[in-house]
Amino acid sequence: VNEERKDAYEKSLTENYRKEITVKFNKIKKMLIGRELKSIKTIIPDSLDKVGYPYILFLFTGNDCSGCIKKGFEIVKKIEDSTIVKKVFVISSNVNNSIYQFNNDYYRYIYPDNKDCIRRELRFIFTPAFITLDSLFIIKDLYFPLNIDADSVSEGYIRKISGFNQG
Repeated sequence: VNEERKDAYEKSLTENYRKEITVKFNKIKKMLIGRELKSIKTIIPDSLDKVGYPYILFLFTGNDCSGCIKKGFEIVKKIEDSTIVKKVFVISSNVNNSIYQFNNDYYRYIYPDNKDCIRRELRFIFTPAFITLDSLFIIKDLYFPLNIDADSVSEGYIRKISGFNQG
């Protein structure tokens, strides 16, 4: 009985946290969707022209929840294994990329943003975050992977971005 109560309590905490953070995420989305992300051109100067849009960025820092970063890399792999986009641009801020590549079994290039340009431009956006950009670098969507997310939540994001026009 005590174990059942503990499980119910933990589930309740998770659900309450999910509700609270969803409200915060929606405020961030409302503030940023429709804005141009100018700093992306300094982090990824020539690679953007070589892939079609939408451009999908996965942004993380070394201070982020490790489970959330892991969830983000799982989503990156799912997107890259699909035909949604040719490439997800993984961008790190102030981390040792090789550790994250090793821990997440991800061996493609991770673009460093050592001056934290993107996060500064976006008012130190919550990370990790997926940012979807159109051909003019306008933010079309944001998704914040959490380690408590069910797979259906991330699958919903993947379905959503697959609906954006590809160039």
